[in-house]
Amino acid sequence: IPYDRFKQKVDEANALKEKLAEIEKEQAEKERKELEEKENYKALYEQVLEQIEETKAKALSVKKETALKIAGYDDEQVNLLSKLIEGESDEEIGASVEQIKAKFPIKDDYADPSPFNGTKEKPAIVGAEEQAKSIYERIKNKIR
Repeated sequence: IPYDRFKQKVDEANALKEKLAEIEKEQAEKERKELEEKENYKALYEQVLEQIEETKAKALSVKKETALKIAGYDDEQVNLLSKLIEGESDEEIGASVEQIKAKFPIKDDYADPSPFNGTKEKPAIVGAEEQAKSIYERIKNKIR
């Protein structure tokens, strides 16, 4: 699929999503005004409470997913494991993530190529200062 065609379809989909969101917002506003005109404040109050609960639930799920991503899980694992996290506070979520890390290992990019071969060591992390020193050592004799 050519990129231009793909981009066009994505733009169309995004435009339709925006239009749908606008229509839903207009309908909610219209319904709210009708309830205000009828002085049905109890229904308005219940709607606001529902919206608050939905927002809290979304924020909690985002917090859980973020905790798993920080722990090192990929997107697929995050989708599956976010349902297992319990608690609402940061401490409870952190403790739950630690329990999950103990039971479900994080996917590692390093593979064992054969059954009798030991695992490959992870490459050492090189800091910026060490990298600059090695570059300087390589080129210092070329300057003269």
